Amino acid sequence: MIMIISLVEKDLLTFNEIYLTLDKLNIFNSNWENEVSNKLENIGSKLDDLMFSINKMEISITNEILKMSIMNQINLNRLNKTVKTVSQGNMMINDSLKSLNSSLSSNLKSIGSKINLNNLLTGINTYQLYTLNKNTKSLRS
Repeated sequence: MIMIISLVEKDLLTFNEIYLTLDKLNIFNSNWENEVSNKLENIGSKLDDLMFSINKMEISITNEILKMSIMNQINLNRLNKTVKTVSQGNMMINDSLKSLNSSLSSNLKSIGSKINLNNLLTGINTYQLYTLNKNTKSLRS
């Protein structure tokens, strides 16, 4: 009532004070405005829940990535040890192959020289047989 009287008497200061007080109490809001306000509050609370879920999922993903990183580091260390072992094995095999190659080369050279000697002796025997046949040919005729 005071508000209406203030409006009629053109006491705008009192009218504004009463209007602002009643506006804070949502007296002038329509039903539609109240429903929209409630729905916006619900959306806000659901967005808070969604942000909490996203944050929880982010922490979970970060932890899994950290675990995978640790496992990768462990596997990398194992792989490095294996590579070192294989490298040492390859060096031992290379040394053994060099030793075997050297031994085979010396044995083949020895065999080669014996074959050359045998070829020489066979050549001498062939020549002697040739000369013997040549000499005995005149006796056969």
